[in-house]
Amino acid sequence: MAVGLSVAGLLVGLVLGRRIHGSWAVPALVLLLAAFYAGTWLNSPYHSVAGDALVLVLAAIPACVSAALGFAVGKYLAARQARTPSV
Repeated sequence: MAVGLSVAGLLVGLVLGRRIHGSWAVPALVLLLAAFYAGTWLNSPYHSVAGDALVLVLAAIPACVSAALGFAVGKYLAARQARTPSV
């Protein structure tokens, strides 16, 4: 679970960091976590508010950390590409 959400968060952050205006980062992460939550909710026969909240918080940690890292790398790559003259 953590690896899949980390990779997804990294890809979301990297793509959004490469764009000029990265204002879609928060909605994209919310949709990512909502999709994860919907998938776990549909596959689980047992539900409780506390259990669902705990799973969502634990899922948000790797997704958000890797999205922030991907966003920073994307911004760095975009700035580096803007500095290099095209031939």
